[in-house]
Amino acid sequence: MIKSIAIFGATEKYASVLAESLASSNYRLLLLSEEMQTLSDLRDQILIKTPSADIELLDCSTEASWQADSVILALSYELQELIAAGIEDFVTQKTVIAYVDSVQEALNLIPSKGLQYLLPNAHVISLYITNDQEQNKVFYAGGLDEEALNETMTFLMLAGFIPGTSQQLVTP
Repeated sequence: MIKSIAIFGATEKYASVLAESLASSNYRLLLLSEEMQTLSDLRDQILIKTPSADIELLDCSTEASWQADSVILALSYELQELIAAGIEDFVTQKTVIAYVDSVQEALNLIPSKGLQYLLPNAHVISLYITNDQEQNKVFYAGGLDEEALNETMTFLMLAGFIPGTSQQLVTP
């Protein structure tokens, strides 16, 4: 069964790279962005590289959250909070991956503990992506749920991202 991943803010720097990589790894992508023309261009670019990619452009966060197996919030924390209020009922028992601004935030779950509070029935994972000195895409992830953390790490590695020196299962 093909898994669906909704990417909010899909046109952002690392989110678009992640979308391109996941499309070639046989995931169904539900892409959202306020920049619809840029989003359409991203889809077209992905389809040139991976003609068999399964991509749907959406403009409704609840629809995307309902359809997705996992949700990636590649947005500022303020926007993550706003979206969380609208998707809470649709992400029950799903993994919600929230971009954060530093390695420390990813591994210490700051501010995603707040997001976990807003989405109490979801498995929130904090994610930080950067480039190393060799320009490899490196990620750091942390979360309270081991299965969700492992699933996140697996699809990031399938997409060509390299785990940083430490990924962390955070205990409450």
